[in-house]
Amino acid sequence: MLEEGNSLGQITIDDLASRADIARSTFYTHFKDKGELVARLMGVVTKDIIDGAGLWFKNSEKANPEDLHEGIKGIVYAFKKHQAIVAAIQDLAPHDDNVRRLYEEMMTTLCHKSELAVHAVHQQGKAKKQATAEVAKILTWINTLYLTNFVSKCESKDLDSLAEALGHITVSAIFNGN
Repeated sequence: MLEEGNSLGQITIDDLASRADIARSTFYTHFKDKGELVARLMGVVTKDIIDGAGLWFKNSEKANPEDLHEGIKGIVYAFKKHQAIVAAIQDLAPHDDNVRRLYEEMMTTLCHKSELAVHAVHQQGKAKKQATAEVAKILTWINTLYLTNFVSKCESKDLDSLAEALGHITVSAIFNGN
């Protein structure tokens, strides 16, 4: 329903239950409200974003510019895969303290992983002097906010060029000699 252009606020519990082919009471057996549903799904989104980053987050001490490009591509595809959940997070975060807190935790986690990766590139002597922890945090926020707002408007056939553009910006900000 979100992928059809409806905001989460427009979708009722009855709509969700009907689409899932369950009784309304069954929904409430598992979730107290839409916010709790979205909160549970956020864990899946966060894991897929981290997994999508590949070597950039998992083994950054060996990462090179190509690994970062691949990581950005994985992140782009994770956002596309979960665009409906990301839209629901956007809808609920301003009004639901739990969703907002979980979103902030997700961003803190992503920023921390980016900072560690940039630090590892510095340890290898491959990073620009200006590629600080603050730059890592800013790049994480820029990429996340851009993908949150625009990946749903991007056709699947255009995801690689979007990933290439974000990868170019990110690699250029971090690595020497590019």
